[in-house]
Amino acid sequence: MCKVTLDGRETLKRINASQLAKEREEEAFFLRGDYAPNGYGKQREEYIKGKIKVLEKSLYECKRELKELKQLYYLKVTDDSFAYLNLDLDLNAETWEVATKGETNGYQTQFTREEIMAINKGLWSIAVPVEEDDRQC
Repeated sequence: MCKVTLDGRETLKRINASQLAKEREEEAFFLRGDYAPNGYGKQREEYIKGKIKVLEKSLYECKRELKELKQLYYLKVTDDSFAYLNLDLDLNAETWEVATKGETNGYQTQFTREEIMAINKGLWSIAVPVEEDDRQC
């Protein structure tokens, strides 16, 4: 038995299981927006398209931020090919040398923005993106 309200009066109505399942299925069909009177399906479609645009924009911004986080930089002192700051990793003390940009054992020549800022914020002014500098050579 199921309680149903009609015109403000409560009445009891017998509903068998298959009829109830059919009504629930029609209700779910309507809520998905596959069918709806008065253009509800169109409104729902426009709403979903709008949400997709917002999500695509958010995805684009996240991918751009991720790319920026992974971007590597050289620390270029002058326009000379032997004018890159290299961090000597072999010594216990932090030692810097001015040399070529080529990665060799024991030297770090490419840095992320986060690494540069942690070392010294002033170094950011001489940071050159790896790809950009490689195109110039």
